[in-house]
Amino acid sequence: MFQIFDHTADIGLLIEGKSKGELFTEAAAGMFSIIVGGRLRRGRMNPTRGLDKPVPGSPVLNTGQESSPYKRNSYSIKLKVEGANLEELLVSFLNELLYLSEKEKAIFNEFRIKVKKSKNEFYLKGQIKKNSQVPKREIKAATYHDLKLLQKKDNFWQTRIIFDM
Repeated sequence: MFQIFDHTADIGLLIEGKSKGELFTEAAAGMFSIIVGGRLRRGRMNPTRGLDKPVPGSPVLNTGQESSPYKRNSYSIKLKVEGANLEELLVSFLNELLYLSEKEKAIFNEFRIKVKKSKNEFYLKGQIKKNSQVPKREIKAATYHDLKLLQKKDNFWQTRIIFDM
């Protein structure tokens, strides 16, 4: 669940999720809801498909860089983002989505996100899928202003993030 709020010349989201992955998914959906100027037509990816497995019959296209942090096929874009902490991971993830959205000329509406910790860093693996909605507003970047990720009881997560418009 996410809720949009105004913040001086910017805009923000109050986000809640039952897991870190759901929190990141809701953050992405909320950001794209702002961009489309209303309700994002959302979908869910097949929950039984693994993040590493391509969709049958969909050839994986190379993005032109062997060390690219994401891969693309006709169904979705796979991405991997890293951060020293969860706040950095969230900002990096949302800014990567903004970059990909601009590059692909797309609004993303389906998200499968897994957040893990390896050694002293967090990383995120996920798939995103685009839809045909048209952007109505521009977000320049996700910011660190007053950003905190809080874990409540029963693994319930909450955050508030401000976007530079």
